Amino acid sequence: MTTDEKVKLAEEIAGRLVGIVPSEWGKWAAYAARHGVEKGLRFARTMMSSPSLRPGQRRSYQTIFEVLSRFEESLRGLPSSEVAEILGYVRQSLIARRAASVQ
Repeated sequence: MTTDEKVKLAEEIAGRLVGIVPSEWGKWAAYAARHGVEKGLRFARTMMSSPSLRPGQRRSYQTIFEVLSRFEESLRGLPSSEVAEILGYVRQSLIARRAASVQ
């Protein structure tokens, strides 16, 4: 997968991640990069119903689960280094979108 294709996929993912807490994305992305997207989705499913989290955090994990489930097929066959790279591009896109909305 070329860098342009990775960035395009990341932008598609980020475009659907509306209303998430950026720090929760960072935690989830680090977990998924280390353990794989499939295990990351199981983690998100668990966290979205955790009574120990605030409502905003739970909604973030629910959104992460719903959105990344749609892209699981695209990410499944990629090496872990490429998945980590794509998740990093998603983070950058989320940060850029947040900065643009503040200005």
